[in-house]
Amino acid sequence: MQNSEATCYTPVTFPTRFCRPRAETETNDVANTKSAIRDIRKSRARAARNQSVRSAIKTFMKKTRAAITAGDENVAGLIRDTSALVDKAAKRNIIHKNAANRRKSRLAKRLNAAQAAGQSA
Repeated sequence: MQNSEATCYTPVTFPTRFCRPRAETETNDVANTKSAIRDIRKSRARAARNQSVRSAIKTFMKKTRAAITAGDENVAGLIRDTSALVDKAAKRNIIHKNAANRRKSRLAKRLNAAQAAGQSA
């Protein structure tokens, strides 16, 4: 039963009510059902949101490391903000909790080493 009203991008031809035009953002989805297509869309949105959080973590880590190296006065505040951001990401399962603890530990270790070097000099 060929349907000339709508062109489906699924391997099987369905009635018009199951077909929809391919969106510009979708590329070669394997999904055939509406719910699977919705899940793919939601998954991509979550991935983009998670990527922005990971990027923010990297930025905060870089700024904090630079502040520790430069010996800024507001290092404690930066470490507190970075730790809060990392903990929130771990709580939301964006990064693993052990990875979050490792990042915080490395910052604390770097700060302690910088303070020890500053006191001895």
